[in-house]
Amino acid sequence: MDQGNDVPSRCLARLQLSAEETEWLTNRPHGAHEVPAEQCCHLEMGHLDAHAAMAQQSKEAEWWVRWTLSASEIVVMAGCPALAPTAVDSFGDPLLCLLYLDHPGQHSFELAPRATTRQGRTGD
Repeated sequence: MDQGNDVPSRCLARLQLSAEETEWLTNRPHGAHEVPAEQCCHLEMGHLDAHAAMAQQSKEAEWWVRWTLSASEIVVMAGCPALAPTAVDSFGDPLLCLLYLDHPGQHSFELAPRATTRQGRTGD
């Protein structure tokens, strides 16, 4: 938790993708994002599952990188359908959780923002 404001913090784990992994993710059909080689975990601090970062997405798929201390994988995972009950975006639409279906911990809209901007889900 962040001290003083009771907003859950995001995990600080990072993973460096290989040049081949970065190229593969960049070249996904209809990929919506530039893929940074350094990925940061998008889950709540203290989670017990593998770390996870959405590395690329299109209207049809989300490619997530999942990792532990001993292994990593790139997998297609469905997005979480949760909507924030009261918070809205700049268009007045409810905020959408940007994590994967059945993720551990809080929804992305319930976590403290990162110091740097991260990729959001497109096409929803």
